[in-house]
Amino acid sequence: EYVAAAVTACRDALEGRDPDTETLRAVFSRSGFTDGYYTGKRNASMFGYRTKEDVVAANDVFDRLRELYRDERPGQPVDMELTVHPDVPSELAVKAENGVSASVTGDVPQTARTLPISPEFALRSLSKTGGTAFVLKDLKLDAGEGLMLPSSALNDLRRRALEELDRRVLSERFPKHHKAESLEPTLPEHKAPAHPEFRYRFETARQCFIPDDGTVILPAAEAAAHPELADRLGGRLFAEIPAYVWPEDGNELPDLLKTLVSMGVRDAVCENIGALKLAADAGMRPHGGAYLNILNSEALEEYRLLGLEDATLSFELSFALARKLKGSLKRGFIGYGYLPLMNFRNCPAKANIGCGECRGESCLTDRKGESFRLLCKDRRYSQLLNCVPLYAADRSIPPADFETLYFTTESREEAQRVAELYTQRKALDGRRTAGLYFRELL
Repeated sequence: EYVAAAVTACRDALEGRDPDTETLRAVFSRSGFTDGYYTGKRNASMFGYRTKEDVVAANDVFDRLRELYRDERPGQPVDMELTVHPDVPSELAVKAENGVSASVTGDVPQTARTLPISPEFALRSLSKTGGTAFVLKDLKLDAGEGLMLPSSALNDLRRRALEELDRRVLSERFPKHHKAESLEPTLPEHKAPAHPEFRYRFETARQCFIPDDGTVILPAAEAAAHPELADRLGGRLFAEIPAYVWPEDGNELPDLLKTLVSMGVRDAVCENIGALKLAADAGMRPHGGAYLNILNSEALEEYRLLGLEDATLSFELSFALARKLKGSLKRGFIGYGYLPLMNFRNCPAKANIGCGECRGESCLTDRKGESFRLLCKDRRYSQLLNCVPLYAADRSIPPADFETLYFTTESREEAQRVAELYTQRKALDGRRTAGLYFRELL
């Protein structure tokens, strides 16, 4: 119904008619229309609200819209010939207009107790082609004297005959392709080290502890604000380029990256493909973040060709599939963290309390009473975090070059505690999730 209303309004506008905005308003939200993100005003006015009363009031509109698409796909005309002879299986042959045909056999006809089979009786069953790609055009009946087939037998003949015809029509339209023996070029098997590197990603410097080895990752602005960390960590500090960058940011981010390079920070975690160029222009080595959504060997290879030093696999990729990935690019995964579930350009907490009273500590509560933290990203966007952390250290994990512990709202003490458990492959107490690592995405 939503699609029917939107497409009808667009078609009316394209053809010079006034679109029915009242129907659109009834279907989507009786509170009216918004400018959305077009005006750049990120406040409550950009949202449309739909109440229970709106839904009830729209029922009549829904019924009317359903009529617009009830017969949206006209069936392909087919001719049928039903053959019913004594002591042999009945047969139904069907033929489409493009010449493709099919036939099936069914029950042996019975002797009629009252009325024998007639064209009218056969038509009632054989014309019921709803739900298929076909519609009956002509029916020919070749029947012996005094014979009968019940409706159930006719329905079965019709169903099987049209299914076979559909297969043959599709085969005619889309010929089968032969699978190639191999894909070129072939990628080498991945060889991971015996012991992976540990990377510690922090949201803020006040969470950060200095590990004995491994890499520390901080958001670029946070890293630039704490040059003492760059001095202490040397080449072990990576700067995370924001996942989202807007035109109004201007040269702020490129200048920030140049500042980091001057501080000795030469590695950047890139969460979108555009960040690779930003890193390269600043003279930094790019490392792929999880937001690149790398799910297969070909993607790893393409990013290697684009200059990535290594890549974090998507946390939507199962470990079973991760083990099968090939290629020479180093790869790793997020092993711990309250994973982001959704990102908001317009923060849902802002509409109620505004930014001034939030202090970056707002939550959303679902119908089960679960609380989900909202993480503020410099008031540019906000991130909804899962209510339980991902934790994979004590599970069967695939070989990897590195594993990342992704800290967001934890205190420094909590981050140290989790890191100690994780690096020793011990279980994490309390609630946790394995995410999609042990499920199949497809």
